[in-house]
Amino acid sequence: MGGAPHPVDVQPVDDGIAAASLEDLQLTLHSVLGALTFHTGGILVDHGWLRVLGGGREPGLNVVKANGLDARDDDEADRPPPYLLVATDVLGGQFALDGGGLLGRPMEICYFAPDSLEWEPLEAGYASFVAWTMSPSLRDFYAPYRWDGWIAEVRAVGPAEAIATYPPLWSVEGEDLSDVSRTVVPWAEAVGQLHELATELAGYDDGSPVQFALDANPSRTA
Repeated sequence: MGGAPHPVDVQPVDDGIAAASLEDLQLTLHSVLGALTFHTGGILVDHGWLRVLGGGREPGLNVVKANGLDARDDDEADRPPPYLLVATDVLGGQFALDGGGLLGRPMEICYFAPDSLEWEPLEAGYASFVAWTMSPSLRDFYAPYRWDGWIAEVRAVGPAEAIATYPPLWSVEGEDLSDVSRTVVPWAEAVGQLHELATELAGYDDGSPVQFALDANPSRTA
């Protein structure tokens, strides 16, 4: 982490919450996810643009709370989730470990992109993903979506918040983030709207009216 080309802020861990989170995940310290959950309260990467979930008190950084695993009943607790959210970004993007319920790629990290409204495979496991977040490739990945002055704006956004844009990222009109309206909203609200819209747009025929024209899906590599 010390060699990352951008700021990496490891959040303090609450021992009791971390231990309980590890138990809820049914993981050991021998796994990278288990170790990160037990030893960190989450990690804020690149001024908080990316939030890697851990075992902290802050719900927006706790992997168990972010996935609702603490609210599952006994029957659900015996079944592994279809995917596990492991990181979020300030624009409403989600990084998840596929349990077979996303793209059918078990143990691979997938990204829900707010500009394409689709899950995309990153062809990396969890350990490689964490290493990638500490590498120069992270800035390359997000370079098209940053604007002048983004650092000051992002620093003011909490782990449980997101920046919503209007026109939205998935539209042609929303491509340039320096030329859109940006508003801080609860992260769950922003993500809920993105997934709801993704479901609605998936059912449109070519002749159906939409408010914005859909943008092309950029290629990504982790």
